[in-house]
Amino acid sequence: MRFFRKKPKDYRAMDDLTIGQLRAHDLDVSRPSRVEHFLYVKQQKDAEAIGAGLRQKSFSVDVHPSPDGSAQWSVIATHDMLITIESITATRAMLTDVAESVGGEYDGWGTAGPPDE
Repeated sequence: MRFFRKKPKDYRAMDDLTIGQLRAHDLDVSRPSRVEHFLYVKQQKDAEAIGAGLRQKSFSVDVHPSPDGSAQWSVIATHDMLITIESITATRAMLTDVAESVGGEYDGWGTAGPPDE
């Protein structure tokens, strides 16, 4: 009997594609954008602890029960950053480590463009 492992996703390629799509939709990636990152964890205490740690790293954080009605907790971490493949890759790695340290997951990022002025 053979066991198959899920092939890991190539997040760098996916992020690079997303950045290309943002450029195609006229987002000026040479200027900072407001970026939201989505993390999900099982326990409120873990979500609150992650939120506190990310606030110390200059993220704005919203912690609430997951909107999909599951028993998970959602952590939305927002900050302003230049969107480059290097910055997204580094931020994804850091937030993945944070989420996985409590058995959670990092679910990706998004942007609506530049911060409100």
